[in-house]
Amino acid sequence: MTLILVLALVGVGAIVAELFVPGGVVGIAGGVALLTSVGLTFAEFGMAAGTGYFVLLLVFLLAFFRVWMKKFDSLPITRLLVLRKELAESSHHSHEEMGDFVGQAATALTPLAPSGKVEIADQVMNARLANGTAEKGETVKVIRVEGGFVTVELADGT
Repeated sequence: MTLILVLALVGVGAIVAELFVPGGVVGIAGGVALLTSVGLTFAEFGMAAGTGYFVLLLVFLLAFFRVWMKKFDSLPITRLLVLRKELAESSHHSHEEMGDFVGQAATALTPLAPSGKVEIADQVMNARLANGTAEKGETVKVIRVEGGFVTVELADGT
């Protein structure tokens, strides 16, 4: 009986630890410990006790994870894991604002082969080059706005 309880506690603890330690090994070890405790319960106490323990364990784990997911971002220990940084006003461009970029010159901040980053009017934007490739620092011209991207061509038209 003691071994069953120890395996159950170690299993639940390992599964909880897996939420903080990525990789899967700790969670798999916890699952194996829980399944071993269920198997030992069947072996020592019979079918009725084993089934009851398995159902009880399953209900407990489901309830635990439901509460965990609902309260994840408000628990003191997990509050540190949630990104709460707000995006700056200038990092978001509406489609209407981006439409104003058509016809403007831009500078390639990364190689465009065919996509990368460009700077337009002191703003960094995701861009696609219509044809060919452009090296970092080359001047390109905005020809179209599509979703979150601007489509550009080489400024000399080639």
